[in-house]
Order: sequence, then C-alpha cells, then structure tokens
Amino acid sequence: MDIVKDRSENYEYRAEVFSRARNDPPMQAALRDACKEEVKYWINTFLWVHEPRVEWQKIYGCESARVPFILFPFQEDLADEIKKCIDQGEDVLLEKARDMGLTWLVVAILTHFWQFGGSGNDFLVGSRKADLVDELGGPLSPLLPKVRHLIDWQPAYLKPIGYDNTRHAGYMKIINPVTKSVIEGESNNLNFGSGSRYKAVVFDEFAKWQYTDEAAWQSTSDVTDCKIGISSAHGKANHWYKLVSHQVANIRVITIRWKKHPFKDAAWYEAEKKRRSKEDVAAEVDIDYTASVSNRAYESYNADIHQLPVSYNPNRPFTIMCDFNIDPMCWAFSYEDHGMDRFFDELVMNTTSTANAAQEFCRKFADHKKKEVDIYGDATGAHRQRAAKGLTTDYNEIKRILGPAGWIVTSYIKPANPMVSDRLKAYNKRLCDWALPDENGIGKSWIEIDPRCRMLIESLEQTKRKDDGVDKSDNIEHMTDAVGYKMEYKYPVLEQVISYGERGY
Repeated sequence: MDIVKDRSENYEYRAEVFSRARNDPPMQAALRDACKEEVKYWINTFLWVHEPRVEWQKIYGCESARVPFILFPFQEDLADEIKKCIDQGEDVLLEKARDMGLTWLVVAILTHFWQFGGSGNDFLVGSRKADLVDELGGPLSPLLPKVRHLIDWQPAYLKPIGYDNTRHAGYMKIINPVTKSVIEGESNNLNFGSGSRYKAVVFDEFAKWQYTDEAAWQSTSDVTDCKIGISSAHGKANHWYKLVSHQVANIRVITIRWKKHPFKDAAWYEAEKKRRSKEDVAAEVDIDYTASVSNRAYESYNADIHQLPVSYNPNRPFTIMCDFNIDPMCWAFSYEDHGMDRFFDELVMNTTSTANAAQEFCRKFADHKKKEVDIYGDATGAHRQRAAKGLTTDYNEIKRILGPAGWIVTSYIKPANPMVSDRLKAYNKRLCDWALPDENGIGKSWIEIDPRCRMLIESLEQTKRKDDGVDKSDNIEHMTDAVGYKMEYKYPVLEQVISYGERGY
C-alpha cells in the first residue's frame, strides 16, 4: 500500500482508511498484513504522537495535542537503520540535537516488533531516573507512556488479540497477551538489565546517566546483541562521550543534527540562541561537547588561545606536576620558556602506584638529555605519617626511582595543600593573563597546551565548580588539580588586606 506523506492528504487518507475498514474484516486483515510488512506504512497511517506545545500544533496544522505521526525524510532513513540494527543484532549510538522526534521513533519501532513479531520480541528501555521511564497516569514524556499512547490510539483490529490496557500495560512492563513479548522499563543502576535477555536495550539520554553509566552499559553486554544509545551532548565526563568518540569501543554513530528537520531553519536557530543559554544551545542544539558544560571551574580556558602545538625538547629541564589519585594517577609535563608554561605531554595511569608511574616516566624519557626536573604537586604525597608507618612518601619514591636513572629532582611542595578556591583563582588568572607581545605585536597567553595533553584539556573543559571548590563526581578534575598546585605555588593571587588606618579612619 502507498505511504501518504503530504500532511493534508494524510489526514484524508487516514479518515478514509478508518471509515472503510470499520466494518470490513478482510480489509482489516489486509491492513494488518501491510503494517506488519512495512513499519513506515504503519507509522504514517495509524500512529499519533502527543505534542502539548501550541506553537508546534499550529506548525503541524493540528488543533489539539494529538498529532499524526508522519515521518520526515530523515526519520524514514533512520527507521530503516534502527530496524536493521535490531534485526542483525548490532549496537548503534544515536547522537542527536534535541526535539527531533527521535525518542518517539525508537519506541515506535520497538512497539512494531512487539506488536507484529512473534515471541521473543522483548525489549528493555532505560533512563537515568525512574519517572523518566514510566509514570502511570502522568504526562506522556517518559518512555513507556509513549508506548501506551502509540498502542491506545490504534484501531482494535491492529492490536494483539485480547490486549487490554489495564491488564497488560502495568507499571514498567507492557505485555503482548498473544506472544508474551514484553517491553520493560528500568532506571539507571549498577546491574541495569541483568538477569534477563532482550532483543534490544535502549539507553535514553545516556550522557546524563550519573555514576553507574559505564557499569550499566557493560552489564547488558550479555543481555542483548543490540544496545541503542540515544543522547544529546552533555560534556565529555561521561561514558556516552567515550563511546561516541570511540575511546572504548568502535560502535557505529549516527548523528542527527537540527538542520535535518524540515521545519527548522536559520531563523529558528537564531531564536533558539536568544531564548537559551550558551551551554544549552551547545548541548541541545549544536551537539557541542566542549561548550555544553555549565558552571565551568576553569572559565578562563579557551581552546583557540591555549591549545597550540608544543614541541618536546630533550635539551631542556622541565617540570612534573603530580596528582596521586590512583584511578587515574595524573602527571602533567611542561617546560618554562621566557616565563611561559608550555605543556608538551602527560602521563595518565589507572589503578597504579607512584612507583609504577615513576618507572613509566623513566621509560618514556629515557633519552632525555637535560635530566633535571622540578616537581610540584599534592602535599599529602609528602606526609611524614607514611614514613612513620614504614612507607616512603610519594616524593621520596619518585626520587628513589629517578635518581639512579640520572635525574636531578627538586621538589616544591607546601606543608599543606592550599584551598581549592585559591588554586582556582591562581589557575584562572594565569590562563587569562597575557605575556608581552612578540616582534609582530601579537600577545600570547602564559600557558600553551599541546593537543596530545588530552586529559589536561578535557579537565579544563569539563571540570565544574561546586561551592568554593570543584565537583568531583565526574572524576575528571585530577589533571587540573596536578597543575593547580604549581599555579598556586608560583603565581598565587594575593588579596590585599587594608587596615582602618590605611583607609583614613
């Protein structure tokens, strides 16, 4: 059967099909066969979405929140790709701008398998909070209420025989009474999806899952052959970004940008920039992982200014800046050039020790000519209590290993760590201060960072403020912590204290 896509003609076609099939069992059977055969025919002819925004109801030519689900061209192509991934058991990541109808499309495809397929068409849908997965009697924004809505507004002859919403669509589970296939829901947790088997598992807005995102993704590897991740940008300090940037796996990424939407143009984009914050536009509209972070701790960092090629020079002494967290341990390497700090490399090691890091350093720079290093870092690494327990301090451990390798080590460690707020002030001031202009009259920042220093760059981009310090929940702050110790040691921001007498009182 033909798929009618023109909106005015689609309304007429739906009305005609509903009217003709109402009392015509052979036609009902033919329609059911057509829907089973072609998911796009079923969506364009029988499905309705919920659109509560009046301005979009007008754009779609509707007078109520019940809007016919008519696929845009990009959604048609995407429907084929998602269905193929489910059929072939392949993972896929759907990287999207917000408000592209993607969640409705994905749950529609799952519902098509559940409704027209045989037994074993079981699916799990998840989000970061339970009320974003299901909420009985509430709004249609969660995942499972969307499924119920798609089922409810179809004619009875398309639904599974005996299906009853009150008996078969309970909280967090929708059951096909004929095939016993289910669409289940679950919120983010360490053991997400464990204990069952599914044809596909959906991770909605996955970049915003907190704390257990990696564990949840990994826990379903033996549960399904098809994991479908869906998300807009939400910074880089999450497992979603590691997946889409292929840091931890080589999963296919399909990017859906706002320009693919036929009702969104340059005027719409300009209006969005006026009504949203810069971070919101970056996250929800532009799919920009760097600019989508709000409340940045290092607001003075600017990639266009600070990220420049820095050549490694084996004939110069240099500086090591240390954070001794063991997962990951982070060391930054720079050398000073006419007062500038030029970062040329870094060391990032997971589940390790200071001795292992020092040995890796010696291996990495075995051929360095000028073997002189200054060390700045976490004062807790110099605690005498460790020596009292028969343990060497972190800095003594570094000297013990670097010394025999020919390195001359000088450490600059304060008796106690300064306040995090003081390190932030010093670091941000150093980032925004300018060195003297060069011979061409062009000023330079005091800090230059080579792109190979990926952890330092991501830490500068992604670390957020929390009260007077930084938010440690994303575990992204360790490399900037390491560098911050040097910034506060050498370039502290001193606040002048003025007495009453000096003010003339």
